Amino acid sequence: MNNLNLRHAFPIVAAALGNKFGVNVSVGGQDAYTDGSSINLPAYQLEDPSYQDVAWGYLAHEAAHLRFTNFAEFRNAANRPIRKTLANILEDIRIEKAMQHCYPGTKQTIEKVIEHLLRTNGFQFVGDAQSVHPAVILSQFLLFHLRNTVLGQNALSGYAECAETLLKASFPTGVVSRLMALLSAVPQLSSTSDCVRLTDRLLGMLEEEMDNAQNQHTAAGTANSQPPCSQHSDDRSQTDAQILASVLSARPDELITDVFETAQQLLGSQPMPSYDHKLRIPLAVEPVRNDWVGATVLTKALAESGKIRASLQGLVQASRLDRPVHKRYGHRIEGRKLARLSLGDGRLFIHRHHRQAPNTAIHLLLDASRSMRDSSAASANQPFIEVAIDAVVTLALALEGIPGVNPAITRFPCGQTDNVTPLLRHGQQVRTNQSVFSYEANGSSTPLHTALWYAAAKVLATPEPRKVIMVITDGAPDDPEAVKRTVQQCQASGIELMGVGIAMAISHLFANSICINQVTELRAELFRISRELFR
Repeated sequence: MNNLNLRHAFPIVAAALGNKFGVNVSVGGQDAYTDGSSINLPAYQLEDPSYQDVAWGYLAHEAAHLRFTNFAEFRNAANRPIRKTLANILEDIRIEKAMQHCYPGTKQTIEKVIEHLLRTNGFQFVGDAQSVHPAVILSQFLLFHLRNTVLGQNALSGYAECAETLLKASFPTGVVSRLMALLSAVPQLSSTSDCVRLTDRLLGMLEEEMDNAQNQHTAAGTANSQPPCSQHSDDRSQTDAQILASVLSARPDELITDVFETAQQLLGSQPMPSYDHKLRIPLAVEPVRNDWVGATVLTKALAESGKIRASLQGLVQASRLDRPVHKRYGHRIEGRKLARLSLGDGRLFIHRHHRQAPNTAIHLLLDASRSMRDSSAASANQPFIEVAIDAVVTLALALEGIPGVNPAITRFPCGQTDNVTPLLRHGQQVRTNQSVFSYEANGSSTPLHTALWYAAAKVLATPEPRKVIMVITDGAPDDPEAVKRTVQQCQASGIELMGVGIAMAISHLFANSICINQVTELRAELFRISRELFR
């Protein structure tokens, strides 16, 4: 995929990842951020080829927070800068480890962010104890050591070794030993509260060591006379106490920047792309099942689907035969060309080549907004939603019987949200999923443009080389201009779009479209536009 197509496909891939991780994702604007319930990514930048890797890693990391972090518990840890920083490092390790368990591919996705930051000097590593605050030495050790040992991010092994050397040279031996013992509990952390409690144990250990050093200094100062070695020990105790006190009282500007804060800044530092409208990616909500209603819908669909399948199969079979070619050799002579011999033309043998099956994934996107409850005289006063659901189930039944065609059905929206409800996923069979079909139409709006992103993400994930989205609607989307922009971006990503208007023409939305008032009209109208579909 070239850079131009990649830019257009970027929101679609973001939609696929967001749905895979079970989080809301939007794409647009200049900033990357998480608001506690959704993630926003800026649009793809042609100028930076590594933008994608950073964006996907940021998305995976923040999705892990949305799935596994207790934000109320985490906010309670922000009462002191050092407590917030250490708790964040531990929580990042825990949630990324949990994400790897659920989605093993995120390990490599996040490692690409780490590798990019290493290549571009994005890590604020400090190797000189004399020029850096002790809190930086401690926090960067935790960051690199835990990412290397717990998450297996081997690219950081060099940084982890240097950070450990610096820690041992800067902190008391007792602090280092106790710190290592406490960090052995990190792989077993199972909640945000566990991370906060371990943070408090770390800080408590530092406070104890600081008090011990101060007591040693005080005790040494009250002695009447001290040998030189005791004087040196007293100076060391005073220094240790000061180092630990400075760590415990560190200001925000005396602490390291989080890895994904750096990634966030990187994503937001790019120039604006050619489109800046916000694209919200809907989530998939499982349908309510009713065997009795579903059986009723399926029975009606079976009556028409056979006729449609027969028509489409004839079209497919005809499209698999190329136009015959005449050559000078072969096994079959075409008698009508014998006259060519008198002209010295020996091309008498006919050759035909069979094409492969269509190899098409087609996603049927069903409008279930409240306006679909309406009816008209043209539809014999049958509610539009009944015509629509009968049409999509009939069509899916017909299509799944054609080799090389992989249908799916998605209903939108889901109640008061702009989420979607998958009724039939790619690879599933209509009959075994009949209980999901109903004449429900209770959507409070018609967010067609966001539903298209979901369908595009799903159809792009299929193995079939040809991708088609067919929208069944009454033609009244919330934002027609957003629909047109989304259609253009889908087309630029190699997806073909078709529209089926229920009692209303929708050619203003889809260049390739039909209009039906009753399911019985579907066969003839579909045959007309399917010449392109199965060519």
